[in-house]
Amino acid sequence: MTRIISDESLRRALKALASSICKNCTDDERLKRQTQLDKSTAWMDAALRDSTYHALSIDWILAY
Repeated sequence: MTRIISDESLRRALKALASSICKNCTDDERLKRQTQLDKSTAWMDAALRDSTYHALSIDWILAY
């Protein structure tokens, strides 16, 4: 990672990944948005799994 983005930039990027399904959309538009939402969800799940796998696979002993 070479730089840090603002929370507003992240919010806009995530909104573009998974745009909401509107009530007055055509069936084609609704299907297109649902497909994009499914792809985005799969990508985010994989990214979270990859980023936490190493830390969660190590045995930890917490002492205070």
